Amino acid sequence: MTNQNNRNSNSSLPCSFNLLKVLQKRILWRAALVVLTIVLTVVLVFALTVAWHTNVVQTGGLTFSAETWNFKGEIVLDDSSFNIAPGDSGVVSMSFKNESASLVAASVTVSKDQLAQAALKSKLFFYIDTSVMRNGENIEKIYINKSNSYTYVAFPYSELDLNEGSNNAPILKWEWVYDKLGYYVLGTATNNGGVTVEEYIRPIEYDYDEMKTTFDANGNLLTIDGTTTAEEFLTLFSATDGYAGVIDVTQKTAGGYYPVAVKDGYGVWAYMCSYSEIQTAAAEDTEWGTNNAPLGNVRVTVTGVNSKEQGTFVSTEADFISALNSGGISVVTLANDITLTQPVVLTDSSVTMIDLGGHKLTSSALTIIDANPGSSVMIYNGDIEGAGQAASAVTANGSNVILNSVDITNVGEGIEVFDYLNNLGCDSNVHLTDCTITAFEDGLWIKANRGDSEKNAQITIENCTIIGEKYTGILCNGTYYGVDINITAGSKITGYYAGVYFPAKDSNLNVADSTVEGKSGIVVKGGSVNVINSTVKGTGTNPDPLPDDPNDLPMSGWTETCDGIYLEANYTGWETKVTVSGDNTVVTSVSGLAVRQFPVGDAYQATITITGGTYGSDVKDYLADGYTCNKINESEYKVSAQ
Repeated sequence: MTNQNNRNSNSSLPCSFNLLKVLQKRILWRAALVVLTIVLTVVLVFALTVAWHTNVVQTGGLTFSAETWNFKGEIVLDDSSFNIAPGDSGVVSMSFKNESASLVAASVTVSKDQLAQAALKSKLFFYIDTSVMRNGENIEKIYINKSNSYTYVAFPYSELDLNEGSNNAPILKWEWVYDKLGYYVLGTATNNGGVTVEEYIRPIEYDYDEMKTTFDANGNLLTIDGTTTAEEFLTLFSATDGYAGVIDVTQKTAGGYYPVAVKDGYGVWAYMCSYSEIQTAAAEDTEWGTNNAPLGNVRVTVTGVNSKEQGTFVSTEADFISALNSGGISVVTLANDITLTQPVVLTDSSVTMIDLGGHKLTSSALTIIDANPGSSVMIYNGDIEGAGQAASAVTANGSNVILNSVDITNVGEGIEVFDYLNNLGCDSNVHLTDCTITAFEDGLWIKANRGDSEKNAQITIENCTIIGEKYTGILCNGTYYGVDINITAGSKITGYYAGVYFPAKDSNLNVADSTVEGKSGIVVKGGSVNVINSTVKGTGTNPDPLPDDPNDLPMSGWTETCDGIYLEANYTGWETKVTVSGDNTVVTSVSGLAVRQFPVGDAYQATITITGGTYGSDVKDYLADGYTCNKINESEYKVSAQ
């Protein structure tokens, strides 16, 4: 008999699905640039002080310097050097420490004013390699400069590493564009149709081909590929640039500038380079690369917003809602317990920081916090209580949600990641630290973007307890795939039927130094699963029999084998891998097997590989080459290298 309590069915949507989000929003720092400033938010570590700190790193002709304002802490740039040349890209490696007791949002900007060559400003760009929703458009890179910032939000006394090999938030990258084909600029229109450039915001790139790209007699761009005109390309390009609307190509100035977001002659403009400009830029690149000329300095500036010192204290629902809608970064601190009667709906570009202050936020609405595409929310230090089994605490739909030291109770669903609803390829980023979620149905329910997105939704769970009392601790979906889940730092995931159900292809589940329990511990039907130094236990006492014919396995849901780790390999057409390692790993089952794959065979494109740990049954069929499984006693088997 198969598990009929199936949450993987497309028809089993909850009656509501809304709640918390993390952080990626617009923040208006400069009054003169209010209309143009885009600020995007994630997770980092800072606190307030009036001092500033500089750390300079020499990088083969290019110097980075870090300058910090209004936070108490430390920012350190990596002192390793690297060579930089036209066409190269890399990472600005940094680490941050928040040495205060406050939640802090830190806005990061980049200035290229001190570059040695003015022309390099239109070739060297900085960006955060993560997608986000802006003005109803999904952008794949967030370009950072003086007017466009990225805001990291940090927990008290926390540390963040932003390095290529080790990072717990999106890292700052740079690129020296190989072909200078076009760019967005911030500037003021001149009387002759030109623009006085204040700064270069982002490049415009297409597949430049000397044999296909065409120009008119004056060298102006006609088509990018022999067919698509420059105007057609710009119209499509501006549909995903994060600015409202699309470029009106009929408004091109005599100097060749297209208005993107312009008011009274000032704002963001697009420009497509002519043939001679492309060739001149290539010659400049050759000269710089040959002579290894000094490139100058790039300054990274970090400015903090402190939740305790800059937050608005609220004591009623009306005050709470009003503070959230105040604009910019909403920093709200509860002065006492508050009961809400309506959902908190976060919209595109909103950045919300909620300090519960040790109090409880209770809601009678079916959804407490609904984070829509492009929004960000960070909540910490308190309790959230829902309206019962029909309620959900947080719904992330293409948004960012960060929770720290939050206890969620009396909800049917703890956190729902429903990226499949936005149809825009906008992925959520959910980061949970030191939280407890107790839900009647599922602690986390994840439906990602299928093939709508080139990236995956990101779920990070650190030192958390997540309980799904009637179904699963973490529930994923085989139809709406594309998620990376990292469970670490002593977390415990418990579900009634399964601790984790993972049928998602092109997805990754990593469980390290944590515990997962359920009637079946971890059930896998797709993707890649990696268990390291963790405890996984199947607690069920009445397993369902496996069918004689693998074709009789359920396509939706799974067979309740009560195993510790069970791979049901009947989703053909994609590869499924399970890897179990670490001397401290313990995998057991009360009535099933410690580890099982069914069915087996190369045709099913599924494998289990074990290289360490202790097991409640013999796992010799799944050992990697060079490993043995030895029986220790009647209930224990030990895997070790030969």
